[in-house]
Amino acid sequence: MCLKRCHDNNLCLNVEYNKKQLRCKLLKDHDDGKETLLTQLRNVTKCQKRLQLSVCEENVERVHFSSGEYKCISKEQYRNVALGKPANLSSVWDIYSEAFYAVDGRGVVPGVGHWYCAHSDGIEPHPYLRIDLQNLFYIDHILLLTRGDYYAEYLHDVEVRVGHMTTWENMDTCGMFNKTAELGQTYKIKCTSCLVGKFVTVRILGDKMMHGDGGNQLSLCEVTVWGKRYYN
Repeated sequence: MCLKRCHDNNLCLNVEYNKKQLRCKLLKDHDDGKETLLTQLRNVTKCQKRLQLSVCEENVERVHFSSGEYKCISKEQYRNVALGKPANLSSVWDIYSEAFYAVDGRGVVPGVGHWYCAHSDGIEPHPYLRIDLQNLFYIDHILLLTRGDYYAEYLHDVEVRVGHMTTWENMDTCGMFNKTAELGQTYKIKCTSCLVGKFVTVRILGDKMMHGDGGNQLSLCEVTVWGKRYYN
């Protein structure tokens, strides 16, 4: 039972068992170094999705975390928290395909084809788009809008991750798009668990190489991230 309790607690390193009192004590990492910070951040982002009203202020609600603690978040309506925020691509096709076109709020611009959409260069096997939300947000879902002229199939096998940091390995998976996109469509990726983060990354994975230059081209006319502010 002690070992199971430790296994279920992300901060537990070991256990102490008192035979006389039949009690166990979880030994946690109290080091203030970088690894402890990473562990704590992962514990927050993997919170359990159990929302309920609480004794928090009237304009917030309580989110329970796997550590047994809870935090209060705003009860405001979900909104697009990515609009106009800093964004970058792992590579860029041309000056009309830069990352900020994916968060400018214009979507597909009539009469200009694929211009003013974000495109990577088509050479990378696993290109990505990263958005800096500039604050911590509780993320509910992400919408991906494809180009409406041609080559919609360039968008395929996408994974979306949310995190406090920009490194892919330290982010948590929100959801996947495991199909091949169609022209002018909006695809919703609903986070499968409660996630809190500052950065959102959209990345093509898998072995398929769809672009003529030998890699994959991440092609997105708009990315909207639906969330609300997270308050400690």
